[in-house]
Amino acid sequence: MLGDCGVGKTTILNNFLDIIAKTETTIGVQHHSFTRNNIKFSIWDTAGQEKYRSIVSSHYKRAKAAILVYDCSNEQSLLHIDKWIEELVFQAGANVKIALIGNKTDLQSFDMNEHVQKLTEQYDIAYQIQTNHQDPEFKDKMNQLLDQISMSTILFYFYIWD
Repeated sequence: MLGDCGVGKTTILNNFLDIIAKTETTIGVQHHSFTRNNIKFSIWDTAGQEKYRSIVSSHYKRAKAAILVYDCSNEQSLLHIDKWIEELVFQAGANVKIALIGNKTDLQSFDMNEHVQKLTEQYDIAYQIQTNHQDPEFKDKMNQLLDQISMSTILFYFYIWD
């Protein structure tokens, strides 16, 4: 998971995995793995601060997919998604699958639709959701997102090896 500091990456991951913990700023990376539908997901929750960029970017190299997160109450975090994608593609390659999560929709303070649409077209982002920690459909949205990522990644690699 990539995105600026404070966008809610750790909270999203903890809520999805039912981890009850007080969230503090991530230092470097935290790793979680789980199996879903016979597919092993290895999720690296990365620190968003600039000072950890070189440490964090080394974890992108073998990524097949990435979830980028922005904060719906912080326009700069959405504007920085371009930078995160460029860094990800540089390290992981142009075939990495990208999903986008707009977090903290309950605190939304700007109109993001135009920029999100531009991002999805420019970077071929087929999967995007918007949510918040009180969203009763949060887990369903995350499960759908992971299903879409895994199917597109499997189909892509099946096509490459065919």
